[in-house]
Amino acid sequence: SCPAAAGSAAVSGSVTLTRDNSVLSGLGTAMSVSFVDEGGAPVGAGNTITFQIPGGGSRKFTLTGTGAFQGGFATVNSTGPISGTAVFSLFNTAGTQLIAEAGVPSAAVTSKQSIFVDIGNGFDVGVAYANPSGGSANVTLRVLNSNAQQILTTTQALGSGNHKAAFVSEFFPGIPPMSGTMQIEGDLLAIALRFAPGGIFTTLPPVQVATMMEPAMK
Repeated sequence: SCPAAAGSAAVSGSVTLTRDNSVLSGLGTAMSVSFVDEGGAPVGAGNTITFQIPGGGSRKFTLTGTGAFQGGFATVNSTGPISGTAVFSLFNTAGTQLIAEAGVPSAAVTSKQSIFVDIGNGFDVGVAYANPSGGSANVTLRVLNSNAQQILTTTQALGSGNHKAAFVSEFFPGIPPMSGTMQIEGDLLAIALRFAPGGIFTTLPPVQVATMMEPAMK
C-alpha cells in the first residue's frame, strides 16, 4: 500500500522473488511462481511482479499455490515510500476451510535481532531469515534462557540470495522445553511464527537488539 494521501503521485515498483540454492552457502537464483491480483488476473513474468500504486491506494497479490514447493523470499523496490504485509494462510487438505492465518510485516536488514522462544508441550517457533546482500553472511544463532544465560549456539554461512527456515527445535535438536530468546547475528532479514499443537500459528515478530553502536531507537 502507498501511505501518501489520496490524489498524491503514484509510486511504481517491483517484487522480485529469489529461490534458495540447494547449498546454503551458494548463490540464490530466480524463483518463478504464479500470482494473481485482487481481481484474479495473472500478474508478473518470471520471478518479477511490477506494480503502480496511486497515493493512498493498495495492491493485493495472491500466490496460486500451483507447482512444486520452493523456498525463498521476496524483495520489494519502489520509487517512493510504500508499506507491505505478507499473509500466511493454512487450509485443510481439501482447500475449503481456513484453519489458521497470520500477517507478517515487511522486514529490514538488522545486524542483531532477537526472537522470543516459548516452546515445549507441542509448541514450537518457526524462524526464517534471508541474506539479500551481494555477499555471503556469517550467521550465529544463540539461545538464551530467561536469565540471559546462553545455553545453545550454532553458526553457518548463508550465501547471497539464500534464506533458511526451520523450527527452533530443528536448529537445536534436543532443546528442552523453555522460555527465553533466540538471538540472530548477521546482516539479515528475519520473521517468525509460533506454532501450537495441531498447526495453529501466530505472528512472533523479531525485535532489534540494541548495542552502543546500533541503538534500537533512532
